[in-house]
Amino acid sequence: MDGRVRSLVTRMSGAVREMVVVDGETAYIPDPVFGIIRNRVHAEVAKTLLRTGDDPLAEPLLNYIVQCQNPEGSWNEVHVNYNQPSALITAFIGDALLEAADRYPHEEALESARDYVIAAEKRPGYFLKSAQYTADHVNVDASCGAFLARYAERYDDRDARAAAVRAAENVVRHQRDDGVYPYAVDRGTYPYTFDLPCAHYQGVTLYYLAKVNDVLKERWIRESLTEGVRWLAVILCPRGQFDWSESGLSFAYHLSGAYAFAHASFIHASRGNGHYLEHAGLCFCRLEEIVRGGLHSGGSRNPGTACPHRSPMQRGWHRSGSFRHDTGRSGSATRSTGRSPGGGIARPLRRDRFGFSAGCSGSRHRPWNLRRTFPISS
Repeated sequence: MDGRVRSLVTRMSGAVREMVVVDGETAYIPDPVFGIIRNRVHAEVAKTLLRTGDDPLAEPLLNYIVQCQNPEGSWNEVHVNYNQPSALITAFIGDALLEAADRYPHEEALESARDYVIAAEKRPGYFLKSAQYTADHVNVDASCGAFLARYAERYDDRDARAAAVRAAENVVRHQRDDGVYPYAVDRGTYPYTFDLPCAHYQGVTLYYLAKVNDVLKERWIRESLTEGVRWLAVILCPRGQFDWSESGLSFAYHLSGAYAFAHASFIHASRGNGHYLEHAGLCFCRLEEIVRGGLHSGGSRNPGTACPHRSPMQRGWHRSGSFRHDTGRSGSATRSTGRSPGGGIARPLRRDRFGFSAGCSGSRHRPWNLRRTFPISS
């Protein structure tokens, strides 16, 4: 972890530390807005403290979270109006317990978490998020796969490894030709099938799929990651913010986490292509700006507004929308019908060999030379 990253993480963890309530040998973090106590928060904070040093606060946070485990091995996903057992949250907490296993072991809780996540696989590679949200979310599959792969590596667990392989296969199977990992691939309990691109969940899926492949080391996963990160690079504007007009989920617009997951994904991709370090740097600068409260550069715009620094062709629809979806007569969110909102025939968005749309090359909105600054090779 370099100095800038450590400085930012230290600043954020310091702010979180002010919210912590210590109760004997446990500690918990109430939500500063709603007052609820979210299980995932404790896992993520504990992992951060463990990775940045042997912080004594990590142990009481882990003690608290273990007390919150359900009898069947799960943890609840907690929101304001939603509190149910979740394989996704169980995988996140299981990963935190793996991170802490050598210093603060909770072997029984960890094994129960492993059993619950494996049992949540309802068909090959599809892990049920929760009873209320039953669609196949590929980011959930990747997250569960990442936990199981890491568990398999530590404990030489063949069943966990096989489940991680199936999770990765399911994610890669549903990746589009343009590199997008859709948010969901079937309807489940949703009113529509949210087969949509999303900048935030693209980064989430890339991050956890990369974690899977840190263990499996499969070429087909690496190739999928290469295509997925290329799409993420395409929608990253030269000034470091995403073009949210390319993202189809309104509840995931302008999330700071999108830049954190993208930063990690670009860092991982830079192992094979060092040019992605520049993309990672842009995302990190954006995170620093957000922590400073500097959202003046675009964060307060209408979420659906396209990035002003991208040409109309690069922004998506201009008789070329490759990432748009509309609502069919049956009420299902479907893939593009082949026509743009203006009525013209939708043609695939052409990319140059650097990953940027063809419409970008002649754009007078482009503040600097994208070819020179962001070369992306295959």
